[in-house]
Amino acid sequence: MKRLEEISREELIQEVISNSKYLEEIEAARKDEERMIAELEKQVKLLEDITKSISQGESGIAEAMPKLQELLKMKDRLTPELRNEVETLAKNCSLYENNRRHL
Repeated sequence: MKRLEEISREELIQEVISNSKYLEEIEAARKDEERMIAELEKQVKLLEDITKSISQGESGIAEAMPKLQELLKMKDRLTPELRNEVETLAKNCSLYENNRRHL
């Protein structure tokens, strides 16, 4: 770089303009970087929320499975009992209807 005394006024103006443009480019790049960092932080937060949700869903399923299995066992046990009761009621209704017809 030339010594300040050796630089003409026009050269100084051009140097200032050039440096000003360079600083504007640096500032624009910094703002882009900040915007990208903010976007990445949003994506990280979203990913953390999704991971937490999946984790809670998995633990919820793990907690629900024994209860669901117990309900299935109850269904398997109660279905034949209820079927027998329905058949008994149907027979009793048939007997009642037959007795009523004969009266």
